[in-house]
Order: sequence, then structure tokens, then C-alpha cells
Amino acid sequence: MRVLALDVSKGKSYVVVYDKEVCIEGFEIEHNLEGLNHLKHTLDGFKTEVVFEATGVHSLPIEAFLQSEGIAFCRMNPLLAKMHTQALRSNKTDIVDAHKLAQSHYRFDRKIVPPQAVLYSELKDISSLYDEFK
Repeated sequence: MRVLALDVSKGKSYVVVYDKEVCIEGFEIEHNLEGLNHLKHTLDGFKTEVVFEATGVHSLPIEAFLQSEGIAFCRMNPLLAKMHTQALRSNKTDIVDAHKLAQSHYRFDRKIVPPQAVLYSELKDISSLYDEFK
């Protein structure tokens, strides 16, 4: 199984690709068209599980991109991710975090979010806006 893990931060992400628990690639992307196209190119042609921590507004571009491309992913609660990687973590850096997230993905049964139509996210946004005005 191939795993692509992202350590998401403001405007950029560190990406690692693991195949059978061995790191085969690591790189940094910016959350722009060029960076997301590089991510798409890395995913093309392989059955890959994508995993990242939900970091509020910082992870939204990645999530929106994966949804629009029809790519399933595992969006992790940061507290759960910390618990899963705590035994593996030695120093806290973006590079180490991405590696530990990928390594822990092999050890835990995580829920993969299937891709959904853009319509559903638009309805969710409209519903949230409606709730604000009530």
C-alpha cells in the first residue's frame, strides 16, 4: 500500500510518499496551482491513500483540491494524530511530522473520506451561513 502524508502549515505542506513502510519521496509544495499540480502528478497512476491533519483554514486548500480531483483522503483530528504518532515522534518538525504520520497510517485503521461532489460542500457552506443569520 502507498501512503502520501502531508504536514500542512500556512501556505505550504511537506509531503512524503511511503510504499510498504519505506519512504520513496519527500518534497515541499506551496498551496498554489503549481504545487497542487505537482501533488496531482505524484498521485497519478498509483492507488495511494492520502492522510493529513485537519489544521483549520490551512488544510482547506488541500481538502478542496482532493475533493475536486475525486481523490479519497483521511483527514485526521490533530489530537488523534498526535496520539497515534506520539510514540514515534522524537523531534517536532514539519518533515518529521509528515514521516511519522505516514508511518502511523500503516498501524491504525483510519477512516478514509470518499470524494463527494462540489455541490455538497456548497450546500454545507450555505447551511452554515443560514445558521449564522438565524
